Amino acid sequence: MQTQAKIRPARAEERLALIELQRMSSLASGTYRDVLLAHPEVIDLPLEQIEAGRVHVAEAGGAVLGFYAVLAVANGAAELDGMFVDPT
Repeated sequence: MQTQAKIRPARAEERLALIELQRMSSLASGTYRDVLLAHPEVIDLPLEQIEAGRVHVAEAGGAVLGFYAVLAVANGAAELDGMFVDPT
């Protein structure tokens, strides 16, 4: 039986693991692989986004499957800042 995925707010202590997931996901696509390998510092997840409740994690059976971040924009609207899934 499969465990159903759940979405929950990210926790501050997960930040480094989420950055690593973002790195693995980004490198798996190959689109920006050379640039990311040359400039690994561009992969980041600001703690402020997590603390503001703008980052949500998908998990199943206690394992993180991926996450997304949302930014507030003008007039109460929001914008998807990034969405990353575990490439495995």
